Amino acid sequence: MLKRKKKVIAKVMATTMLATTIATTFGIEAKADSISPRTAVSSSKIAGNDRYKTAVEISKNYSSSSKHAVIVNGQKGIVDALTATPYASLKNAPILMTQSDKLNADTKAELTRRQVKTVDIVGGLNSVNDSVKSEIQAMGITVNRIAGNSKYDTALEVAKKIDDISDISKIAVANGEVLADAVSVAAPAAQNEMPIILAHPKNGLDDKTKAYINGEGVNTSYVIGGTNSVSSTTQNSLPGTKKRLEGSGRQDTNAAVVKEFYTSSSYDNVYVTKSGQVNKQDEIADALAVGVLAAKEQDPVVIVGKSLATSQSNLLKDKKFNQVTEIGNGIPSASINGIKDTQKAPEDPEAIVSSVSLVNYNTIKIVGKELKRIDGNKIEISGNSVSSYTVNEAGTEAKVVFNKTFNSGTNTVKITSNLGKTTTHNFTYSTEISSVEAVTSEIGLDGIQYLEFTVNNGQKRSVEELESLGWKVKFTANQPVFYELDGDKVDKSKESTTGLLKTTEDFTTSDSFWYKVTLTKGTKEFKTSEKVVTCKDKNKDVKEIRDTTFMLQQSSTNEVEMNSKTLLIGEKLKVKGIDITNLNGSKVDGVTDGYSIESSNSNVLPVLVDKASNTVYLQAKADGKATITVKMGDVKKIYDITVNEATESNKRKPNSYKFEKTSIKMLNKEDNSEDVKVTITDKYGDPIPSASLNQVTCTNKVTSNSKSVAIAKLEELGDGNKKGEFNINITPALDSTFKTATGTVKLQYDGKDMSGTNLSVSVSSEISTSSTYKLNTTSSTIDVDLDRYRKQDDNTLELQLEEYTSAGYLKGKVDVALGNNIGQYVVETSNSDIISKDNISNENKNLKINLDKDGKEGSATITLYIYEKNSKGEKIKTKRGDIKINVEDTTPRIKEITLNKIDPITEFKKEDNKHIIDFKVEDLFKINKMGINGVRNIIDPRTLKLTGTQKDNITDVSIDFRETENENPVIFIDVDKDGKYNIDKKDELLATIVMEHTDGIKAEVDNKYQIKFDDNKDQDGSINVRIYNGEYNETKTQLTYQTLNVKIDK
Repeated sequence: MLKRKKKVIAKVMATTMLATTIATTFGIEAKADSISPRTAVSSSKIAGNDRYKTAVEISKNYSSSSKHAVIVNGQKGIVDALTATPYASLKNAPILMTQSDKLNADTKAELTRRQVKTVDIVGGLNSVNDSVKSEIQAMGITVNRIAGNSKYDTALEVAKKIDDISDISKIAVANGEVLADAVSVAAPAAQNEMPIILAHPKNGLDDKTKAYINGEGVNTSYVIGGTNSVSSTTQNSLPGTKKRLEGSGRQDTNAAVVKEFYTSSSYDNVYVTKSGQVNKQDEIADALAVGVLAAKEQDPVVIVGKSLATSQSNLLKDKKFNQVTEIGNGIPSASINGIKDTQKAPEDPEAIVSSVSLVNYNTIKIVGKELKRIDGNKIEISGNSVSSYTVNEAGTEAKVVFNKTFNSGTNTVKITSNLGKTTTHNFTYSTEISSVEAVTSEIGLDGIQYLEFTVNNGQKRSVEELESLGWKVKFTANQPVFYELDGDKVDKSKESTTGLLKTTEDFTTSDSFWYKVTLTKGTKEFKTSEKVVTCKDKNKDVKEIRDTTFMLQQSSTNEVEMNSKTLLIGEKLKVKGIDITNLNGSKVDGVTDGYSIESSNSNVLPVLVDKASNTVYLQAKADGKATITVKMGDVKKIYDITVNEATESNKRKPNSYKFEKTSIKMLNKEDNSEDVKVTITDKYGDPIPSASLNQVTCTNKVTSNSKSVAIAKLEELGDGNKKGEFNINITPALDSTFKTATGTVKLQYDGKDMSGTNLSVSVSSEISTSSTYKLNTTSSTIDVDLDRYRKQDDNTLELQLEEYTSAGYLKGKVDVALGNNIGQYVVETSNSDIISKDNISNENKNLKINLDKDGKEGSATITLYIYEKNSKGEKIKTKRGDIKINVEDTTPRIKEITLNKIDPITEFKKEDNKHIIDFKVEDLFKINKMGINGVRNIIDPRTLKLTGTQKDNITDVSIDFRETENENPVIFIDVDKDGKYNIDKKDELLATIVMEHTDGIKAEVDNKYQIKFDDNKDQDGSINVRIYNGEYNETKTQLTYQTLNVKIDK
């Protein structure tokens, strides 16, 4: 609907502006990007007069209901504090320090203040002797000691304790002699429940440590520091994927660690500690004491010397934070100021043009950096002007379209940067035409199609370009194959000025014709020879066979999807379908006709066809090999299949299995059970169907690995699917006289153990008073990936808060009520552009995320806090859990659209006694009429680019002008091909067209979107045609617009 008398500030001549998330186009009015200012950084300090008092102050800032604490030696036990950090974090316990022979007075007072019930001393008697242990016990506190014969053994014992709480899948390996590099990994190790293993710089890992980590199913091993700290030999001996995090010094290593583990773009806080290079080496103790606090808050720890390292500065510039917390006294102000300075808004970098090259007769390509900062007005060619300026998202490439054709020969373009520096660049354009060649030999049966030509023995030039150079282009055919528009009527013609083929009637595969192209300019004329064109069904013709699905048939009703290429004599393979890519580039899966299959050895593996069901089979008849060729037209795909004799040793039987997870933990409650998926395959890697599982057993109980005690009941395998996947239900059944026990689920075939990945089951009857929490999806089968596109039905997600014992056993779900009172919860998001607080609500006593239809793609971390009172009775926020959510948007959208240029309007025409400006909205688009009587207004696909799920469906993009008073025209994908936008018929809306004009035009818009005006009034103003992605609303950013000047003097 026309928005009448709306003020428009700028009047620009026939200019197209494009602004999308993929490419930013500046019209000639465009300005450089603005940089959003960063928040000012405040600072605070957690410190005491010595390291003992500093550890106590950190403990006071560590909000936890846990009655647990970890104690290490404050002088000799720095290495123990390092390896103890992830363990203490799992226990929700602060790390406190003491002297070796006497309990530190400040530490003792903190144990009393926190009402600690259990203390773990980490380190042997040389670190913390038994007199300290006795002093703590005298306070009524239970004391445990975690220690070995050396610091290496102690680190191993701590790792085992961590494994008892949380199954180990990652480890960090650090130098056990010099801790300069290792301190950086304490906090991320705690955050990721990852033990820190100590390695000798020369001798590496001892045999006990090697044996332990190799038996734990570790999938990632991080090596901290360079090869002088942890040798390459040691690194190569580690299990799983190996990743070394190193720098030229301890601060550079710290930057590498922070970069690896802290990937979010924003944090609440950065903790800062001394690196051991400010005053003395052991000042790094503060960095270890804060590890547990930093892990709980999920904020990074930066270790600094007398200044900030360049690597640290560069890393922090890419992060946003508004708080710096100093840990301990004596941190150089230069380092603190250096960290704060990373948050200052940077000066605008200068746009730099590296090169300019010719694209076509009126378009050039610019390569450089920061090109978004260039104003389109500042790109100049003498005698020409810029029509549009389009920059890619990275700002490294730009396309500049000019209003006129370039001059023949050398053209010079002047470009002025955002900082005022002007550079000149030359390119060459030739207007010379010496020949023309017809080049199209094959077309499809339908759709928008053009016959093509080249000039000068192979140069591609468009019709528009040749016309701009004064040439007349004429296509001639021996049959009426061309599109010709006469008013609203579409006819077939033997001649064309564009080469566009007919659209209201399909071609057939039996059709053929010839065409030729003639170029004329004054007395000059060039003609092609007659070029024969044949017609081909490109929707069915195949470009590539991507795969073939074979089903291994066990019986007429039992079949599995085959993974290997091995058969046994007597077995039969059914061809389920072919996955192809057709000539139009579309992928089609499960094609069941139009293909043929050949065997190179019919004695071994003949091809059989069941005509009744039109099904193709491969029948294994003899021992040997055969090459199976799947063909569709001229395209083929080859499979080499081996047929073996069906001997007892070759027979298909359950051979191996793999559980979807390696361990589960369960509380010993009656209503507690868990389904675990297991995949069973034969020796060839093919799935085992249900019918073959009668001899596969898993004992009806899980027995403790260390005692002959049943800890859980197992339900026998149920029916599996065609991929060999089965469920086992596990119910805890531990005798109440036992606190905890761990056992292993194994599968057997015919009474013998099968090979495979076992499942560790831990059951506990102990429900500790201290708890940990996790924010999770409501089911392990639900992922954290969302899509804004409504038709994908994946734009909502429910999250629940789960409570665990300190040992990692699930207690149950916690009800969440959002609010501002004590005991209520508040939610925060790391990126409100992805998921805002408004997208999160309370539902079913959980959190419910509902994505907006429009918004950015990316990731956001959702963090849940509870309001509590601290020891002073003050209201504080305590973190309960967080979860990272990934958001994409596969909604079909227009990425780019090229509009026709409209000259300024200075005349009118008279029609039915009305004065009408000779302009319609459809004049802006290159439209081809299709369908019976040309009812479909198809936008020429050469002028469009789409994104999202329909990006390849570009030939059905139409305009419905919706000739009613209150409806805007829309651009849509015409699924039912009737020319009308109808959401009930699953048509896909892409964009809305809105027209408006300024006060200088005294006019109305009729239902054909024509401008009608009063004969007695001058017309002096502008018409704005704006296009918006999706449905129109006044807050939306437009995709593109064109402004048309109107000046008619009466």
